[in-house]
Amino acid sequence: MDGTQILTLGLGLGLEAPWILKEQHLDASVSPHRLDLFVEAERGNLYPCPDCGKACPVHDSADTTWRHLNFFQHHCYLHARVPRTKCPEYGIKRIEVPWAWPGSDFTLLFEQSDISLVKKMPVLAVSRQLEISVTRLCRIVYHYVGWMLGNWILDLSNEATVGVDKTASRCGQRYVTVFLHMQRKQEPVIFAVPGHGKNAAASETLERHAEAVVRRWISVLTNVRLEGMTGLFGQAKTT
Repeated sequence: MDGTQILTLGLGLGLEAPWILKEQHLDASVSPHRLDLFVEAERGNLYPCPDCGKACPVHDSADTTWRHLNFFQHHCYLHARVPRTKCPEYGIKRIEVPWAWPGSDFTLLFEQSDISLVKKMPVLAVSRQLEISVTRLCRIVYHYVGWMLGNWILDLSNEATVGVDKTASRCGQRYVTVFLHMQRKQEPVIFAVPGHGKNAAASETLERHAEAVVRRWISVLTNVRLEGMTGLFGQAKTT
């Protein structure tokens, strides 16, 4: 195994044919130090059309850069010329690379690291640790939260009792309505939706994802705000 293969495995790139690590360059004259990795695809390959999957020839390529996980103390960037295919049915389309979401400026491993940290730390603290802006970090979080909500079913069938409460951020009265496991001591939050009152409790997001047979739910909300719950958990006993 040569040095290039060791570096590829160590950085978790997981490159597959036709992609290969062609060159690497470490710049120690900047702070933080910067490691640039240059990935190339073998010439003459056909690539699947992103829409139909048919193998198509290359129309052109564009230089693209992604931020990758740090290599020790060095910031790491991945560079590649990403081809666009010319599909007879769907026209010219940019292919999807295996290490990043389409349109993202970060590799999948970098984004997974971000999400893991955001679960445990405030967004501002994570942005400082990773040395990226809060705006760019929030875009990553919003992407994965949106993807999850589009593919997730909230199953409450095993929950005998669900608690409902609202909370506000600081003094701005920016409320969220929170649904809680009443028997779980660690990570009790099941779901949260923006706002409060019946519009939040009967939100489109919750109605779309909740498949529940809840026998009893406990709420500290007023009777007016309880109205929104009857449509979702009308069969449940209210406390």
